[in-house]
Amino acid sequence: MADARQIAEKFLKLPDNQKLMALGAVIVLLAVGYYYGIHASKIVELESRQSELTKLNSKYSEQQRVLANIDNFRRELRTMQGQFDESLKQLPNSSEIPALLSNISALAQESGLEILLFKPAPELAQGFYADIPVAMEVRGNYHDIGYFFDKVAGLDRIVNIENISMAPAKKGKGSQSDSRLTARFSIVTFKFIEEVKTPETAKGKKGKKDKKSKKSKKAEPDE
Repeated sequence: MADARQIAEKFLKLPDNQKLMALGAVIVLLAVGYYYGIHASKIVELESRQSELTKLNSKYSEQQRVLANIDNFRRELRTMQGQFDESLKQLPNSSEIPALLSNISALAQESGLEILLFKPAPELAQGFYADIPVAMEVRGNYHDIGYFFDKVAGLDRIVNIENISMAPAKKGKGSQSDSRLTARFSIVTFKFIEEVKTPETAKGKKGKKDKKSKKSKKAEPDE
């Protein structure tokens, strides 16, 4: 207390201009201390909250837009589901593949082509479907080959013709000039991969049923 009183007495004895300067310095120090000690941190916190509020408002606006168009989204989803179901119908299952390949071979013969090679390759799994490539080599004139390709394109099932190459047919010894072409290409069809129940899965389901039946028997009261 004595030190504070002495400081106050010394301050009062100072000239007026020095008193004003001292008071100004104290005010500046207090203002700087307040700004950096309290106000600055509040500004940073306020900016962070404003940024968070902006994000929330943007998210809210997006949700409002979705809600306003929910009926359109549902209609689009139903349309896409219908298109997907129709596409699945064009993927034959395993039991239909032999008939489809036999049909393609028959189309080649009906188109007047001589089949030199018809060799199915191993299946290539692509998720819910598998590629079934068939290497083919045929001999015939250009018109007949084009006619065969057109018939394949008109099949109900999805069948692609890839890696087409054509060359003049090789002439045999002593044969007349051959105007036909030899065409090599790949026929690629697809099949839907059906979910197969494994013995372990069936056994697990049977075990669960047995457990349930045992529990129900235990729960039955004795007569």
